Amino acid sequence: METEYTIEIDAPVAAVFDWFEDPEKVKRWVSNLLVHEVTCQTEDKTGAAVHQEYQGSGRIVGLDGRILIYEPSRRLAVNLAGRSFDVTADHHFHDLDGRTRLTQFGKLRLRGVMKIVAFFVQGAVKKAALDELDKNFRRLKRLCETEAQ
Repeated sequence: METEYTIEIDAPVAAVFDWFEDPEKVKRWVSNLLVHEVTCQTEDKTGAAVHQEYQGSGRIVGLDGRILIYEPSRRLAVNLAGRSFDVTADHHFHDLDGRTRLTQFGKLRLRGVMKIVAFFVQGAVKKAALDELDKNFRRLKRLCETEAQ
């Protein structure tokens, strides 16, 4: 399943990008995120290992992955994998004369029984994913714009 989401934020690109880099800031705008950390650093951050933990459905879900592309204030792509899925999120940051256009291209790949279940409810799964993305990015927008004032 693939998704695309774009939002414009009234804050400079570098300030918006910082909300993706600072682990404490990431936890403030991503729903149910308990842990966000780089577990193995690389010199230019591309290839660095990351770990996230989410609170969901009464349990904690852990995801591990890698930073695929790291271009400060331009692009950040990461792949995260859990037990039944993996997701790639490719974020593009565009300067709009002091404002930012942020676009995320997402790709969700389900495994095992989740792949079978999703076949029957794919539309609902995609809608839920886009709704969650919208909620998170609207929160990010609010935080960035408040900080920029």
